[in-house]
Amino acid sequence: IINSWIREKVLLAQAEKSLSGSQFQFEEKINSYRNALLVSEYEKQFVNSRLNREVTEDEVLTFHYSNPELFKLPEHVVRALFVHLPEEELGLDSVKIWLAEADSTSIPRLEKWSIEHNAVFAIDTDYWWFLSDLLNHIPLQIYRIQDQLKNRKVIVFTNENRTYMLRILEHRLKDLPSPLAIASEQIEELIIQERRRNLLDELRDDLVKEAWSLGFISRDSIPI
Repeated sequence: IINSWIREKVLLAQAEKSLSGSQFQFEEKINSYRNALLVSEYEKQFVNSRLNREVTEDEVLTFHYSNPELFKLPEHVVRALFVHLPEEELGLDSVKIWLAEADSTSIPRLEKWSIEHNAVFAIDTDYWWFLSDLLNHIPLQIYRIQDQLKNRKVIVFTNENRTYMLRILEHRLKDLPSPLAIASEQIEELIIQERRRNLLDELRDDLVKEAWSLGFISRDSIPI
């Protein structure tokens, strides 16, 4: 720590000595940097003390509906359920029925069965998967992608000694507006950012109006 402090002092002294001819330019830059830091810190504290970070579901829904162009999908997405387990497992008819029904009665049964049989499963009916993420878990062969995504039947296949069962509940194609569930977190942040900008705009406008009214600035004091 001492050596670091000494180095800093020595370098600062040498810099001031060597750059003395540019002192005015450097002081101007330092003042500009200081002013920017002061303004930035003041604005930060002002916004943090007033910013409402609570975003309602209605606000998210309205923003999503009004700005679909902001949320175009980079790839296909699906709501899907799947279960997979060793190929030798028997008695999968019930699993197929539960996947086909996918309701408030069948999903708890499917979860219980999957846990008891040590299966790998994902059965959240509200969750949207990017297709590439889903294919990391389910090695489905893709050949006619749009037709396959439209299929709402339970798909059963085997791969590397495991049985896979997949049910697609809903899909949305690349470049279409994203489902609300995928975009909601981004929308909340965009709404908060907009509130932050509005607070800063109001602050700046109010301060300028106050400065004019109190005579802190006048037309003669404005550099042209």
